[in-house]
Amino acid sequence: MEASQRRGGGGGGGAMVPISPSQTPRSSDKVGKDLRSGEGSISGKHDKDKGVNVQVIVRCRPLSEDEVRLHTPVVFLAMRIGKKSVLFRILLISRLIGLSSLTRSFGTRRMSKFTDDKSKKPIALMEDGKEVYAAREKNGIYIPRDRYLQDEAEKKAMSEKIERMELDLDSRDKRLAEVQELYNSQQQLTVELSDKLEKTEKKLQETEHALLDLEERHRQANATIKEKEYLISNLLSLRKHSLSGRLSYEKSWRMLHQMSLICSPRLQLEILHRAVASSTKQQEQQLKAMEEDMHSFVSTKTEATEELRGHLEKLKTMYGSGIKAQDDLAGELDSNSHSTFGRLNCEVSKHSSALEELFGGITSEADTLLHDLQESLHSQEEKLSAYAQQQREAHSRAVESTRSISQITVNFFKTLDGHASKLGEIVEEAQAINDQKLSELEKKFEECAANEEKQLLAKVAELLAGSNARKKKLVKCAIDGLRESAATRTDKLQQEMSIMQDTTCSVKAEWTSYTQNAESHYLEDTAAVENGKSDMEDILSKCLGQAKLGAQQWQNAQASLLHLEKSNVASVDEIVRGGMNTIEVLRERFSSAVSSALEDADTGSNNLLTSIDSSLQLDHEACSNLDSMIVPCCGDLRELNSGHYHKIVEITENAGKCLQEEYMVDEPSCSTPRRRPINPPSIASIEELKTPSFEELLKSFWDARSSKQANGDVKHILEAAVSLRDSRLPLTAIN
Repeated sequence: MEASQRRGGGGGGGAMVPISPSQTPRSSDKVGKDLRSGEGSISGKHDKDKGVNVQVIVRCRPLSEDEVRLHTPVVFLAMRIGKKSVLFRILLISRLIGLSSLTRSFGTRRMSKFTDDKSKKPIALMEDGKEVYAAREKNGIYIPRDRYLQDEAEKKAMSEKIERMELDLDSRDKRLAEVQELYNSQQQLTVELSDKLEKTEKKLQETEHALLDLEERHRQANATIKEKEYLISNLLSLRKHSLSGRLSYEKSWRMLHQMSLICSPRLQLEILHRAVASSTKQQEQQLKAMEEDMHSFVSTKTEATEELRGHLEKLKTMYGSGIKAQDDLAGELDSNSHSTFGRLNCEVSKHSSALEELFGGITSEADTLLHDLQESLHSQEEKLSAYAQQQREAHSRAVESTRSISQITVNFFKTLDGHASKLGEIVEEAQAINDQKLSELEKKFEECAANEEKQLLAKVAELLAGSNARKKKLVKCAIDGLRESAATRTDKLQQEMSIMQDTTCSVKAEWTSYTQNAESHYLEDTAAVENGKSDMEDILSKCLGQAKLGAQQWQNAQASLLHLEKSNVASVDEIVRGGMNTIEVLRERFSSAVSSALEDADTGSNNLLTSIDSSLQLDHEACSNLDSMIVPCCGDLRELNSGHYHKIVEITENAGKCLQEEYMVDEPSCSTPRRRPINPPSIASIEELKTPSFEELLKSFWDARSSKQANGDVKHILEAAVSLRDSRLPLTAIN
C-alpha cells in the first residue's frame, strides 16, 4: 500500500481510490499537483478543504463475478509518463488488470471510456470542494441527482405498475384457465353422463329385448303346454275310444265266438285271450309311458318355471339396480349441475365486478388523461397567444426599426445630397479662388517681371527681352493648361456629383418603395398571423370540443358497457336459473319415470310370476287329473284282464257242457244252414276309428287355437278336446 502511494518515474504519483469503479478519487488540486507525491489519506482531508474546481472522471471495467464473490481488494495507481497520465488498476494478487491512459487536461470530451455506455451508475463529481452525484447518459450528458432519483422513482413506479398489471393479467389468465378447466371438466362430465345414459339406454333396450324374448319364450312355453294338453286330451279321448272300441271288439268277438262255436271255440278263445291280454298290456304300457312322460314333463316344466322365476328375479334385481343407479346418477348430475351453475354464477359475478373495477380504473385514468390533455391544450393556447403577441411585438419592433432605418437612410441621403451640393459649391469656389489666385499670380508675375524689367532694363534689356517673352509665353501656356485641367476636373467632378445625385435619388426612390413594401408585407404578415391565430384558436377549440366529446363518449361507452355487463349478468343469471329449473323438471320427470318404470317392472314381474304360477298350477292340476284318470284306467285294465282270464277259463270249462250237452251243436242236423246278412262297417268309419298322426294333431290344435280368444284359457282347449272326443263315436254293435 505504501509503495503504491509513492511517486513513480516521470513525476507520476499514486493515490488511494475507492474500490467501486463508479466513483472518482477525491482530488482537489490541479492536474500537475494531483500527480505529485503525497501521503495518500493523510493529505486527502487537507486537500479537500482547499476546494479547487477540478473534475476528474474515472471509469474502469467492472469486477467480474468471481472477483466480487471473493471480495478482491483493488488499488488504483496514477502515474505521469511523458505527456500523458496513466492509470493502473492493480489487484492485491499482483496481477495487472487494466491499463488506461488519461489526458493531462482531464477534459470530458477527451476522456477514455473504461466501460460501455450501457451502464449508468451514479458517480461523484468535485465542484468547489462539494460532492455532487450525477449519472451519465450515452452522449456524455450528466444528470443531476434529484432528476436522476426522480427518473429512477418514475421508472420504478412504472415498472411496479407494469408488474402489477402483469400480475393482474396473470391472475385473470389463471382465473380464465380455471374457468376453462371447469368448463372442460363440465363438458367431460356431460360427455361421461351422456355415455352412461347411452349405456343405460342400451341396457334398458337389452333388458326390454330380454324381457320380450322371455315373454316370447313364455308364450312358446304356454303354446307348448297347450299343445301338450291338447295331445293329452286327444290321447285321453283316443284311450276312451280305444276302450269303447275294445268293448265293441269284445262284443264282436263274442258274436264271432257265438258264430264260430262250432268251428274251434277253444282256439278262438285262446286267440281272443291273447289279443285282449296283449291289448291291455300294450295300453297299460302306453298309460305308464304317458304317466312317465307327464311326470317328466311336469318336472321339466317345474324346473323351467323355477329357472324362469330365478331369471325373472335376477332381471328384476338388475333392472331395479340399473334404475337405482340411474336415479343416483341423476341425483349426482343434479347436485353437480347445481354446484357448477353456482360456481359459474359466482365466477361471472366476480368477473363482472372485476371488469367493472378495471373499467372504472381505466375510466378514471382516461378522465385524468383527458383532463391533462385539456390542461395542456389550454396551456398550448396560452402559449400560442403569447407567441402570437410576441410575434406581433417583434413585427412591430421590426417595422419601427425599419422605419427608423429608412428615416435615418433618408436623412443620410438628404445630408449626402446637401454635402454633395456643398461640395460642388466648394469646388466652384475653389475653382474661382484658383482662377483668381492664378490671375493675381499672373498679375504679380507681370508686375514683378515689369519691375525687374524696369530695374534690369538698362542692364539686360537686350538679354531679357527674348527671355521675358519666352517666360510669358511659357507661363501663359502653363496657366492656360492649369485652367483647362481645372475646368476639365471641375466638369468631371460636377458630372460625378450629378451622377451621385441621380444615384441617390434612385436609391431614395427604391428605399421608399422598399419601406412601402415592408410596411405592406408587415400588414400582410400581421393579417396572416392573426388568421393563423384565429385558425389555431379554432383548432384548439375543436380539439377541446373533441376532447370533451371523447370524454363524454368514454363515459357513454362506460355506461353502455356497464349496462351491457349488467344485462349480460342478468341474462346469464336468468339462463342459469332457467337451466336449474329445467334440470329440476327433468329430475322430477326422470324420478317419476324411474318410479313408474320400477312400478311397471314390479307389476309386469308380478303378473309374469302370477301367470307362471297359474300355468304351473294348471299343469299340476292337469297332471293330477291325468293321474286320477290313468290310475283307475290301469286298475280297470287289470281287473278287465283278470276278469277276462277268469271268464275265458269259465267259458272254456263250460263250453263243452253248453255246446255238447245243452245245445247239441256237434250233432248233425238235416237242415241246410243259411247265411245271415252282415252289415260290415264302411272305409270312412274305419278311417275315423284310426288314431290321427302327430302333425294332424298339431294342425288341428293350431286351427282350434286360431279360432279361440286371445286370453288362451285352458278351458277352451278342454272344450275343444271334449268336442273332438264326442265327434269320434265308438264302434257300435251291428247285431
